[in-house]
Amino acid sequence: MSGRYGVPAAQELRFAKKGSTPGVMRRTAVLNPADRGLLRDHNLRLVLPGWSPSLLVAFRMIILVRFFAAMYTSLTGYEEAFDHWEPLHYLVRGHGFHSRGYSADHPLQSYVLLVLAAIPARIGSLFNYSNKRVCFFLVRLVLGTVSSYAEALFYRAVTDHVSPHVGRYVLWALIFSSGFYEAATSFVPATAALFFVLLASAFALRPADVTTRRIVMLVTGFVAASFISTPLVALLAAPFVVEQLLMQGTEQRIPAGQSAATMADRASQLGLALAASASVLLPIVLFDSRAYGQFTIVPLNVLKQTLATTSFSPNFATLSYYLYHSLLQLNVLLPLGLLSLPALALTVRVDPKRFGDLRDRLPGQTHPALSLALRLVPMHIWLVALSMQPRRDPTLLFPALPFFLLNGTTTIYFARCWVEQAYLSVTKSPYKSTKTVLFGNVTRGFMFVTCLLSFARIRAEYEHFHGPLMIYAHLQNYELPRLAISRFPGAYGKKAPDPTLPRLNFSIALDECETVIPLDRLSEFHLRLCLGAEAKRFPSHFLVPDQLEVKFIEGVEKHVPQPWVPSAGSGLGGVRRTSARVGRRSWKDWWRNRHVTM
Repeated sequence: MSGRYGVPAAQELRFAKKGSTPGVMRRTAVLNPADRGLLRDHNLRLVLPGWSPSLLVAFRMIILVRFFAAMYTSLTGYEEAFDHWEPLHYLVRGHGFHSRGYSADHPLQSYVLLVLAAIPARIGSLFNYSNKRVCFFLVRLVLGTVSSYAEALFYRAVTDHVSPHVGRYVLWALIFSSGFYEAATSFVPATAALFFVLLASAFALRPADVTTRRIVMLVTGFVAASFISTPLVALLAAPFVVEQLLMQGTEQRIPAGQSAATMADRASQLGLALAASASVLLPIVLFDSRAYGQFTIVPLNVLKQTLATTSFSPNFATLSYYLYHSLLQLNVLLPLGLLSLPALALTVRVDPKRFGDLRDRLPGQTHPALSLALRLVPMHIWLVALSMQPRRDPTLLFPALPFFLLNGTTTIYFARCWVEQAYLSVTKSPYKSTKTVLFGNVTRGFMFVTCLLSFARIRAEYEHFHGPLMIYAHLQNYELPRLAISRFPGAYGKKAPDPTLPRLNFSIALDECETVIPLDRLSEFHLRLCLGAEAKRFPSHFLVPDQLEVKFIEGVEKHVPQPWVPSAGSGLGGVRRTSARVGRRSWKDWWRNRHVTM
């Protein structure tokens, strides 16, 4: 087909009009983009760039999995229910179980996380006050939403400042990782620390520069995480602070003779960042002091306890415990992450162009390999720090999960680089390297294995640990309505199903009638729910109707909490009165009469 002047349409060249948007090149991808990451694809520089979803698309992909986790994943353990969900239930509903961590004589738990979580919980109460399950799952959905956005920011930071390939691997690892599946919606301080670490890492992965924003955001994020969870989280920021103070960076161009002045400016920016971080401590102290009824700095108390219990020498038994749990959460990404630094050294040796052209690097600029090494070190620092702690808590792995994924996926990319170099050495043809699917199949194989193992782990956790959530849901939705209808047959109208039906038939009939059976009349029977050997699986009072009183069978559990002292109202005022009473009593007396005799 011919175009104008008899020229074939396929050979016609058209120029855009002045002031108009060129529509011809709208769908044409840019070849050889300005790659500013630490890792460069010099062999595939003329290939169309791969798929890198935007921040919003990544957020949508991640939030689907997080909402599923919020609705179906089980609690992480005994501590999550009794140390966090029960105090939150007391703040919202005025009753619940009390743990020693919130006593006035042992203030090691901050109320900031509880106060923030109480906001969506109270909103859920406004919509359906009688059904506390709404509050429980609404809090978890909010946690999943915050985690999804923070994870998407971390993914984009890896894509922009490390490598688009590594960014894609990180995205798939975030979506399918069983570790993030469990950590993102858990109501524990380590999950809040994970959110701050993700946000801080999004700035920490940027190149070191003279601007204030990077250092302020990364220091504030890591310090806030250490205030809420454990002071050990601050160790994750050490490599980035060293880079900011002592290294020029991979992109900044400092004029000759001004290096000392630039480093002095960076030191002053670090002081500003520490001052901004100190402002985070103020609301924590205010909330905790009001709740405990006395001036309390919980992060300082936690720091004292951490220093008092730290052995400052690796304990291989503790290290093996954390390696085992991280292997369950990360599967093949854990050994790959442990090999990230040796893999980096090997890549510098066999493929130095992977870190850019030496001719583009100015004198004094930091080598990209060194900058990347600083971003891979936090994972190893965290494992060493945990090995020095006598406490064995799997949730302590949560704050460092982003770096575990970064290290593991970076090693996968290095393996791809080695295959590329081997292919080029055999074929001697850069053109063939742009056409082969070998490199992509190598990385797809790694990612397929880790995603498959993670899915198997998630499936196994659901099969073996989801029982308590299902049992308590059945109790509230079927067993208690059956009891209410049988005791008050005329109070619920003709639509109520026959309570004499078999259990399965009654459940089907109750679902078909689409009528909510109020349980208020059951309060006059003073019903008790007695927990035995599975008391450690108790999912909190949020899944138990107010018409039931929860008690523990004598001789089953040694360390079970007492109920909070009932107050006239919920909130920090009631917490303050209860904490003061607990503080004036010895815990030996406090643990008495916590059981019920059968």
